[in-house]
Amino acid sequence: MMRKIYLSILALGLAFQAGAQATTPFTCTNGVVYQVVGNAFYEYTIIPGQAVTGTWIANINNSGLTGTVAVNAMGYDTISNMLWALVCNGSRTYVVEIDVNGHASYLPVSNASGADDDFFDGVQSPYFNVGDVHDGYLYAAVGNGINGPTYYCVIDINKNRSTYLQLVDPTNLTQASNNTYAISTPDGPIQDWVYTQNNTLVSVSVQDSINHKYFVVTYSPTTGDVQSSIPITGDAANYTERGFGSMFYDASGNFYIMGNSTGNLYRVDITNGATTQVANIGANNNNDGASCPNSYVIPPNSLPITLQSFTVKANGNTASVQWTSAVESNNKGFYVERSADGQNWKDITFVATKAAGGNSSAPLNYQYTDQNPQQGYNYYRLKQVSLEGTATFSGVQSVVFSNIGTRIYPNPTNGVLHVNVSVSGTYRLVNAGGAIALKGSLQSGDNLLNVTGLSSGIYFMQIISGNNVKNTYEVEIK
Repeated sequence: MMRKIYLSILALGLAFQAGAQATTPFTCTNGVVYQVVGNAFYEYTIIPGQAVTGTWIANINNSGLTGTVAVNAMGYDTISNMLWALVCNGSRTYVVEIDVNGHASYLPVSNASGADDDFFDGVQSPYFNVGDVHDGYLYAAVGNGINGPTYYCVIDINKNRSTYLQLVDPTNLTQASNNTYAISTPDGPIQDWVYTQNNTLVSVSVQDSINHKYFVVTYSPTTGDVQSSIPITGDAANYTERGFGSMFYDASGNFYIMGNSTGNLYRVDITNGATTQVANIGANNNNDGASCPNSYVIPPNSLPITLQSFTVKANGNTASVQWTSAVESNNKGFYVERSADGQNWKDITFVATKAAGGNSSAPLNYQYTDQNPQQGYNYYRLKQVSLEGTATFSGVQSVVFSNIGTRIYPNPTNGVLHVNVSVSGTYRLVNAGGAIALKGSLQSGDNLLNVTGLSSGIYFMQIISGNNVKNTYEVEIK
């Protein structure tokens, strides 16, 4: 591993506190996360399937600093129950301790110094904007790996240790070290990271937001080496996100990321990169987030349903949508939604719950057949609706149809007849006696024919394509 040592003189020898307020620790609370946007400090209570508005707590004090305060690389310390971060103020960077009221104490690192009071001289731009806290250590990194190496470091923030407010060696946390360490960013700049129960640092990188290429990247906190890099799929990959500034990790081992462009909060499966949208906390840029890792971002008892499985498979020219719920609470039912691009969704059917009174603790199986998938990619998701009307969304499944022929449905029908053709042409609907009941043109795609005025009986749909090929289909009208 490469190491780079920056030697310089620390201009500030003493810590200074913004204001003289007494600090008040946080309470580790289920469903609560915190976010800073620039220097504004917010608290959110996550409600699954809903857009939630943050409660503004305070603007992070900037007494003693000049210019704009930008708080980043933030994490929740379970030892002190305080938030710890780095504050970037022009070319100067400070460790900052933040209490529940947004009061901030700015603290220099005693064994790291640099020109212009920047203890990471040489990597001032971009500043260290990636961070999380574990066991009283702040793990920080530079998020931009495009124009040069990315660096990370570890700072001791435990007041009871002899190395308090010093850079320490990641391979031996009891040893002070004024080094920063070069790490790899193979799939684009990392956005933030969390420290997991498996003693790994997990981040998300954005390689190409236009083409939705995002990756879950796992680092060793000891060496900084990349352990895995997995493409993100599912809901987060269906949107063009500028980045993912706020990330959270909770007691259930769930990893959550917030998309800057949409404000969507996604749950991420670290093992395979699958993402599921679970809420929305408002779009913004220049943000960072933290939550107590000993609490739940979404408490298990707040989820209206728990899906055991959700699959979509091609069956001829139809799509078979199947899902099984393990637990249902206060559930009205499910809308099956379909999209051609993964962004614009349309309800195609509603399936009522099988649970008595909307509540069940036993597995329940559901199935729906989409008779009208489109040529190419078809994306599906479930929109679960509670008895009060609130909605939560499943992950996304997709299926591809490469050669869909002519489809006429529903058959029999007593109202509207869908005629789906791959090329334009004309049609004639002929009754059993040979008389033409309807005729007209067909466009490529789905065509709707109103047959409500026709008598009940058997009819024959004759379709003539542009190359004069005629096909006949039997249709029953009730």
